[in-house]
Amino acid sequence: MSVRKVSSIIAIMSMILLFTGCYSCESYYAMQGKQVQPGSEGKAFWDEDCKVVNEEPVKRAQPSEDEITYKPEPKKKKEVSIVRRLIQVNKTMPKEVVLGKEFSYTLDVINESNQTLSEVIVYEQPSKSFDFISSKPKAQKHDGKYKFMLGQMQPDSSSEIEITGKAADMEAIQNCTTYSYLIPSCSYTRVVNPELIVEQELPAEAIVCDDITVSYTVTNPGSGVAKDVVIRENLPAGMQLKEGGKQVRIDAGDLAAGESKSFNTVLSAKKADTYKITPMAISASNLEASDEDEILLVKPEIEVASKCADKIYLGRNIDYHFTIENTGDGAAKNLVVTDSVPQGCEFLSASNGGTFQDGKVVWNIPQLAAGKKINAMIKVKPSKIGSYTNRVAAKSYCASMNSDNCTTKVLGIPAILLEVIDVTDPIEVGGQETYVITATNQGTAVGTNIKITCKLEDTQSFIRTEGATEAIVSGSTIELQPLAKLAPKNKAQWKVIVKAESAGDVRFSVSMVSDQLDREVIETESTHQYK
Repeated sequence: MSVRKVSSIIAIMSMILLFTGCYSCESYYAMQGKQVQPGSEGKAFWDEDCKVVNEEPVKRAQPSEDEITYKPEPKKKKEVSIVRRLIQVNKTMPKEVVLGKEFSYTLDVINESNQTLSEVIVYEQPSKSFDFISSKPKAQKHDGKYKFMLGQMQPDSSSEIEITGKAADMEAIQNCTTYSYLIPSCSYTRVVNPELIVEQELPAEAIVCDDITVSYTVTNPGSGVAKDVVIRENLPAGMQLKEGGKQVRIDAGDLAAGESKSFNTVLSAKKADTYKITPMAISASNLEASDEDEILLVKPEIEVASKCADKIYLGRNIDYHFTIENTGDGAAKNLVVTDSVPQGCEFLSASNGGTFQDGKVVWNIPQLAAGKKINAMIKVKPSKIGSYTNRVAAKSYCASMNSDNCTTKVLGIPAILLEVIDVTDPIEVGGQETYVITATNQGTAVGTNIKITCKLEDTQSFIRTEGATEAIVSGSTIELQPLAKLAPKNKAQWKVIVKAESAGDVRFSVSMVSDQLDREVIETESTHQYK
């Protein structure tokens, strides 16, 4: 057979296969002598008009014992090689059906790719021997085909289509499936919303002398980075940074989403008052956040008041009483009270646990609340006459020292004892009697200007005197010249010698006055004179 005849036979067989089996658009349009429409290259069809696109061949599931997957005859099938498969359709149909009896078959549409496919549409072209009855989901009929709008399919997802119909005649049923879809080309831009929260912590109340530690915490509770965050605060009048300056500035840097940063600063104040603290956090993108708190700064004030007797007599004890009161609005911490014992006094005791050391009594009080007071006292014994001043001082943390004095004058008592005795008793008339007069200062003070006067009865006559001072005699009255002073525990003595002139029970009278006596002291001595 010639080469020409062989070529002709091959061409005729190829045309028969194409017209009786699966077409390709290129071959179909080539046989028609037409130009291939754009987008139809490499596509396969089961119809004769090349209008329904099947981008990829349908994969058929393995048939069960009573089902068979439709498979075109090998000689009629033309495989199309696709570089990448995105959608797979598995069709399951009965092996055979009874004429006129309803049956169903399924299409399992699977997105095998790793991307989302949009506008997925499945077309089912029934053969003329198949009567379409219903479907799940419901189909739209268009140009003799049934159109299933599956919409968007996520990666590795699937959708099932169930079609119900019946055989219209004895011809084999050959239903063809095609599909189409779109691959969206999307750009991705993440949208973030950073936020700022600033919170401060500080004590509600403090002593004005305290270092005030303020803690700031700035947080980004939003999404995205808050860049170049700064915490700022203009401090109120009367308050400043401990190291100096009136403005707080803390560079917190960048804050990632959910990140927090904490910082501390130390403030001080000049006076007790209520201060409002208002920090603000600001970012480079003008995000702002603020917080507000108040702090009450208080100050203790110590007042000291002492009390004592104006005067006492030597030999008695002095009680020095005092009161310490906190008149401020803050607690007086580490309160120290010191009472200086006056020189010349012996310390005897102290109340409230006071401790005596090195001439001082000390009380250590951990805290005296605002408005509270304490009372205490010391007891001392003066050693001599004079004025004794007691000084009490008190000082606490953040309170100036305060003190008070109290003076007691110690007086002496010139207690002068006047004694008169006769040396001889009884005495014969014509004899001499001697009277001894003694002034003794039993007190604690000097007696001054001590003057003694004696009086004689008619039964006696004056002879002479001896003793501390001279005498002046006038009739029956004998005046001893005043003694200028008589020290405590000392004595002054005089003797008055008289003559017994007649018998009788005689009374010798002596009186004494001094600067310290408001009334005279009188002593009388009885003497029996006989013949």
